Amino acid sequence: MFLGRSESKLMLQASFGSKELIKAIGSYKWNKMFQLWEFPLNKVTAIMDNLKVETTPEVQELYKEYKEIEQERQRKIDYINNLPNLDSKYPGFFKHQKSMLEAAKQFDSYCLFAEPGTGKTKVFIELFLIKKPNRALIICPLNIITAVWEEEIQKWHPELKFCNLWKQKILKEEYNIYLINFEQFRNRVDELIEFGFPMVMIDESSKLKDSKSLITKAALKIAEAAIYRYIGSGTPAPNSILEFWGQLAFVNKDLLSDNFYRFRATYFTSFGYGGHQYGISNENREKIMQKIKEQAIFFAKKDALDLPEQIFEKRYMEMDKEQTKVYKQMLTENIAYFKEKAIIGQTELTKILKLREVTSGFAFDDQGIPLSISNSKLDTLFELLEEIGDHQVCIFINFKWEEMMIKKRLGDKAVVLSGSIPQKEKDKNIEMFKDDVTQYLIANMASASHGLNLQNCNYVIYFSLSYSHELHRQSQDRFHRSGQTNKVTYFYLLSKYEDGKSTIDDVLYSTLKKKESMLENCLKMLKNES
Repeated sequence: MFLGRSESKLMLQASFGSKELIKAIGSYKWNKMFQLWEFPLNKVTAIMDNLKVETTPEVQELYKEYKEIEQERQRKIDYINNLPNLDSKYPGFFKHQKSMLEAAKQFDSYCLFAEPGTGKTKVFIELFLIKKPNRALIICPLNIITAVWEEEIQKWHPELKFCNLWKQKILKEEYNIYLINFEQFRNRVDELIEFGFPMVMIDESSKLKDSKSLITKAALKIAEAAIYRYIGSGTPAPNSILEFWGQLAFVNKDLLSDNFYRFRATYFTSFGYGGHQYGISNENREKIMQKIKEQAIFFAKKDALDLPEQIFEKRYMEMDKEQTKVYKQMLTENIAYFKEKAIIGQTELTKILKLREVTSGFAFDDQGIPLSISNSKLDTLFELLEEIGDHQVCIFINFKWEEMMIKKRLGDKAVVLSGSIPQKEKDKNIEMFKDDVTQYLIANMASASHGLNLQNCNYVIYFSLSYSHELHRQSQDRFHRSGQTNKVTYFYLLSKYEDGKSTIDDVLYSTLKKKESMLENCLKMLKNES
């Protein structure tokens, strides 16, 4: 075998029969014209360490250069695996955040795989300040641009100027951080590459789990133009270990191969009708995880011992056009129309009720028939459930329509606790949830606010809110009580206008948090709006 190089490639002269040896090296390509195996330059150490080859002085110098790079990389990995005491570093960060930050800082591209509620956003922002690019692009779900990213930047580093590209369509060179949702990013990737972002961060990177998706292809495209690349997710591979590939290819295409099909062929075995299902041995699973851990840190919320006992997080979703139209009509005229059906708010109290219904995605017409107006909040709920992953979750609702629509999507994975079902069935459903037979509990707040012990669950989602401070506080006490061994995270799903303007959801939320008069604040909002 003889190994030479061109300006940008290594060329290995070896028989086609050596394919299994070549396959073990990875990132290869067979050049039919010249009957040579082609490799990227960074494969020089793998080739010369594993194959008996003759070569040139030029390639030997290249080998020394890449060997030093590999040794430095291994030094960083060893350092991360044995992190020193970081108490004196990064004031204002929790211990687990310091570990995430110190690990990610060692590399210009890294994976932060940490469960929701562990504070990844603050770490991302600090990495921007440490690496000091002239600007950064943050790609994330639409519902966390305002509720998470904008609020965290303003809270921790108000001196940073940020731009929400969902609202501002024109790119201007006057910001530090640019925020964009996945769908906008997919459609504008060429424009963003031309504008230039030396740092790109992807929050909730499980969106890259499908190697064929346009979002994954766009992410890999912009990765080629970025110097610093960081991703974060609580559930990076919710369905299969195959789903790691796109995310790791964004961070470092050499870890799991630069080609999905080569990655799959290397570690997986096809089976089933037509060979379209893929299995993996425990040995190969461990090999993949060891590769990932070279440039990733994993944190479960239960391991973050210094987190506060209760974590509260808002998730906003923008109402769609039809939903906004109905909401505004009800707000200003006390009557709205949807598909030629009338929705009437005869009194101020009824009007508030109708506004609450509309933000959830439905409303009862004047005949008492529920009208399904929008899936915006439902879709946000299911994005969040995917983010939370394989954990038990309680979903609090206030309307029967919400219960039915969520149960319809979750099927047998969920049980219901509400006033409309017999007590015997309630007891059975509670026991199924407590015994981990079902993953989700859909609960009406009035039915689950007193007397229950649900310490088995540490993720709670408020799909909608009630007027009652007492019910709200009691509902939280079902989880955060004696016997709870984990931190409890509460998510609030709040609807807003496209321009970010608040709806009745925000009024209810802020009033509950401040323990003020609910009715007084709701009426005040109506007067200000009208």
